[in-house]
Amino acid sequence: MEHWEVILEAGVEGGSITLYSRYTGKSWIFGRDVLDQTPTLIDEATIHYKSDSVYSWEEALELLDKHPWHLFYPVKIHPLFRGAVLAAVIRRSKHNAMDDDYGFRNWLTICGDLP
Repeated sequence: MEHWEVILEAGVEGGSITLYSRYTGKSWIFGRDVLDQTPTLIDEATIHYKSDSVYSWEEALELLDKHPWHLFYPVKIHPLFRGAVLAAVIRRSKHNAMDDDYGFRNWLTICGDLP
């Protein structure tokens, strides 16, 4: 049975984006889940979709980059990917890393760099 793990989960009011993965013994396979519940505010159906699988970290980031995920609130980061996720957030930040306008401190905390 395939065992998929959450690599990154980040949320905003009314939705979330999740990058999940499974290790094949040689490499990681990634996929993305998007949940948008804002349509329920106007009695419409929730939007939920999954991506096709991709086979590299760079492709996984491309999946995430279809949304401004680095501006979302980080909920969960897989311990093995904390450094890679934090590096990706820093690269996507238009602000100085010390600027907390978009909750950068939250990413630092969940990635293990701040108490």
